[in-house]
Amino acid sequence: MTTASYLLNCWYASAWSDELDAGPVGRVLLDQHVALFRDNTGKAYAVGGRCPHRFASLAQGKVAEDGSLQCPYHGLRFSGDGRCVHNPHDQGHIPDVSLPTWPVRERHGLAWVWFGDAVQADPALVPDFSFMDESKWEIIRGVIHGAGNYQLFTDNILDLSHAEYIHSGLSAPAFIDGQRQYRSDGTAVWCHIEHPNDYVSDVMAATFDVVGRRQNFWTDIRWTPPANMLLIPYLNEPGGTRETAKAAPSLHLMTPETAGSTFYFWAVGRETRLNDPEFTEQMRSGFIHAFENEDKPMIAQQQAMMGGKDFWDLEPLVLKGDTGAIMARRKLLQLLREEQTAAGD
Repeated sequence: MTTASYLLNCWYASAWSDELDAGPVGRVLLDQHVALFRDNTGKAYAVGGRCPHRFASLAQGKVAEDGSLQCPYHGLRFSGDGRCVHNPHDQGHIPDVSLPTWPVRERHGLAWVWFGDAVQADPALVPDFSFMDESKWEIIRGVIHGAGNYQLFTDNILDLSHAEYIHSGLSAPAFIDGQRQYRSDGTAVWCHIEHPNDYVSDVMAATFDVVGRRQNFWTDIRWTPPANMLLIPYLNEPGGTRETAKAAPSLHLMTPETAGSTFYFWAVGRETRLNDPEFTEQMRSGFIHAFENEDKPMIAQQQAMMGGKDFWDLEPLVLKGDTGAIMARRKLLQLLREEQTAAGD
């Protein structure tokens, strides 16, 4: 597998839904220019983002009164199915030209795009992050744009031991000393961490309101292809069980922009200190700092140090804590080969 190979028959997070509420959004996803927009009924579409006339960015245009996407350069309009539907020039002659289009589904506050065979675009295959839809959680969220192949971002979540060394507020003994278990369930990969009766990270202690108190700690991480992760830490008093523990679910979705750059959609929920806007902003600032100023530069450095070579060609040293990330990489490689074989590549 080369780094430029992408699994196509799956859903990719492309934008938070409310990003589209403010107008068209332009992104490069899987090496393709994409314009995301809502028509005049509120339905979301994903079409090729480059105008076929003089190659302007359609996302820099606007949604016209008929719900079509208007080019900002010469005013041609395109419907959600990619057809040119309005030409203000040439006595209104409509050119026989169409943009690429991709299925879109909105779920869990995100717009998901399917870049493969549209016939196979089953909405039921959108990954389950249903905590995003539950009122019990107070949620903060964002998106990071960074240098680095999307699988490097995946590795970063599936092995949390790095927190001890680059995240001053997220480091915790559990990520180094905790008991770890890994398993594969269909196309999913799970990582489980357990560490009883110890102090948790500063951020987790504040989130769960247990500053200065030892806790029993569990974490589950679920990876589903191509690069979508659910991460749930659980805390309880020493002697308490996981079944009665409090949780703080989070999502971490990696969508490749190119082989060397990634969009990282993240969200964190909590069930403690609700309706506390000052604490919410402190949490938001803390996570943005960790992702933007600590994770992001390290992953960009990794990408640069790889010198354009494939991950496996560099013969990486594999530690026990890498097990989950290696399982996910191998599962993705298997799925890519199966998809390419089915397509006759």
